[in-house]
Amino acid sequence: MNQPYKLHFTQTVQRVLVKPTISPQSTFSPIQHPRKAFFEKAELLQQQVASSPFYIELVELSTKKLFSMIFEMLSPQYFLLFLLEGSFTIKTVEELFTCQAKSGHFALIHNETGRYRLDLPKGKYTILCIYHLKEYLQKESKDLDSIKSFSERQEKFPFSHLPFCRIDRMVSRHLKNIYINLPSTKVKFEAQLKYHISMILDRYNSMATKKMQKISWRVKEYLDQNYTNPDISLQVLADLLQSNTNQIRTKFKTEFGITPHQYYTSKRLAKALELKVKHNLPLSKIFYQVGYNDESALRYEMKKHGYV
Repeated sequence: MNQPYKLHFTQTVQRVLVKPTISPQSTFSPIQHPRKAFFEKAELLQQQVASSPFYIELVELSTKKLFSMIFEMLSPQYFLLFLLEGSFTIKTVEELFTCQAKSGHFALIHNETGRYRLDLPKGKYTILCIYHLKEYLQKESKDLDSIKSFSERQEKFPFSHLPFCRIDRMVSRHLKNIYINLPSTKVKFEAQLKYHISMILDRYNSMATKKMQKISWRVKEYLDQNYTNPDISLQVLADLLQSNTNQIRTKFKTEFGITPHQYYTSKRLAKALELKVKHNLPLSKIFYQVGYNDESALRYEMKKHGYV
């Protein structure tokens, strides 16, 4: 599997080491294409392993000031994202919210082609990404209901994800075997890699299924499916889920870092921008497709967020 993305930086790369010295604790076995880039106040180490049907990358960043990276996805992808150290928010380059990634957690993510921005405050970050071929994921998830459902219906969303779940002891053990203890011979390496990823997916399916029963995820699921409905409000959500507006707002913001209304607006604007940019449609033919009652309401919202 080839590298599924290009990485862009907002800071100037001062120098690059193609074969840097790497500590044993953060080394793939076998390593492929290690690269360390130096910036004004940051250092970024990348290590990749390409082994069909996977592309795996371990990224370690140490920065003394805000550091921004842009991932340009070259094709639709499914991947497991592990935040081993550090937390951040993933956004589109238009600054639209996509998800909040928390330290010590991981999630299964799907994205279409496009650019996604990570703004990382000063600190240390360790990120492990395991990209899968869609065919592999669908084969492996035939008995994993949540992952199977996710893989079958996400193409209509530019970016979507299952819940971020805590990296527990079992997952941590399999991760360690992936990037530290795998055998160096190719055949054994590939067999063990598939085994450990399969075990992680099985564990994750169980964890994600349980978390999706929580009210915050039930709200998200409803908004994902109904964001074109112009009549959604906190009260509508509360009535639908037999809860109250304060509980819905609080639990949703705790889980995702934004309010239900902000998420609802973000989904509508993301779709509006897609129709405007990719399909070259005027706002007069877009507003009703994304849940606005008239063109002026959509234009006002886009202007408010700097898109007009």
